[in-house]
Formats: sequence, C-alpha cells, structure tokens
Amino acid sequence: MAERREVFRSVGTLLLGVVVTFLVWLLFSLAVIGKGFGVSGILVMANIFAFFVWVELKVVFWRNVSLEDGEVVLRGYWTKTRIGAGRIDRAWVGGGALLIELKNGDILDVSAFRGSIISSIFGSPSASRAAGRIEEVCRSDAVKSDGDRSTSLHLNILYVPVIWIASFVYYWFLSGFVVHW
Repeated sequence: MAERREVFRSVGTLLLGVVVTFLVWLLFSLAVIGKGFGVSGILVMANIFAFFVWVELKVVFWRNVSLEDGEVVLRGYWTKTRIGAGRIDRAWVGGGALLIELKNGDILDVSAFRGSIISSIFGSPSASRAAGRIEEVCRSDAVKSDGDRSTSLHLNILYVPVIWIASFVYYWFLSGFVVHW
C-alpha cells in the first residue's frame, strides 16, 4: 500500500509570494484597463505576466520538501533530489534554514527553507515542523528506502502554456476583446 505524501513549504515565503503576485497582477490589470492596448500590447503583457507568475510559483510553491514512500524529496529551483529515509542521519534547523545530514557525512542545505534574516532572528516554524517530521520518519521502524541519492530536472515547463493562456484571455477580456493590432 502506498504511503501518503506529506509536503512542507515555507509559509512566510508563500504568503509573501501571494501578496507580490497580487500587486503585480493589479498593476498589469490597471495598465491594460487604462491604456487600451491592442492585441499586440496584450500579447506583450501576457508574456511578461505569465513569465513572472511562473517564476513566482517556482520560488514560493514548487520549491518544497516532501515525504513520499519512505523517501525524502527535495525540490529546488531547477532540480529534484530523492534520498532514501534510511540514508538520513538527522535533520535540524540552524539559523532558520533546514539542514539534512546524511549518514555518509554530507550536509544538504534545503533551498525551500534557506534562512532569511527574519527566520534567523525569530526561527522558522515551517522548517522546524519539516525537520521534526523528517526525524520522526527516519527514526521509525516503518519500511524505509535505502536507495541512493538521485537528482533530476524539476522545471515545471508544462504549466507555462496554461499560465500564458489564462493571462492572455484575462487581459484580452479586460481590454474589451479588442481585435486591432
């Protein structure tokens, strides 16, 4: 029976990303409404906004740590690393950053929980929760994977056309469905 997947993200970064995305969306929306762009202007706006949303999602949502079938999966900006839970010695939070030490002595600095000045001062509850859960899984007697560490690309390219189409349709709607270039 497959184990359920647990995902851990930095809540502070997620909230900041939502606020920034909303403000940029509002700025672009007001520009489209006020300027009265043609289709060529809307294409430019949709391209810029879609790229911004993809990068923002990459930074705040798609970077995470998850527990999947006895493995710890670290999703960074461009790569995804799978580590068998049996290969992990310990996980802890240092300076607001989530750190994972492997039994061979390597220490991994998880990009989804890299420490900021605020988390260094006040701590990171999200990173602490992730470290505690990783420790719990690694210490449990449940079936653990001892598989080697493997790294693969993690680009999320399939979402780009969906984001672009949604951006274009939205901005075209705001412009009153203009058809002149």
